[in-house]
Amino acid sequence: MKTGAAVWRLVVVGIIAGLSFVLLNNVITQPVAQGVRTYTAEFTDTSGLYPGADVRVRGVRVGKVQSVELERHDGQSVSAVGFTLERRYAVVSTSRLAIKYQSLTGSR
Repeated sequence: MKTGAAVWRLVVVGIIAGLSFVLLNNVITQPVAQGVRTYTAEFTDTSGLYPGADVRVRGVRVGKVQSVELERHDGQSVSAVGFTLERRYAVVSTSRLAIKYQSLTGSR
């Protein structure tokens, strides 16, 4: 009888731990809403930027970086950054994009 109670408790704790792990993983990855547009922008310095990084407008996460690739244009190396942006935001010809440090350790 004691073995059955111990197994039951172990199963309950395992289920709670599994659900907690899934919830924590979803909070950390912070998925973006479904309605997004895809853009590409060119920068001269993207050191520390990585796919999956947040795209923010006034500190609010509105998209994700999809890719960071090195390209050559007119004898100059530039980084082409592919990113998504929620549909309620847009990039127009007068938009100014910047890559800023997210923390003091240099992650962007």
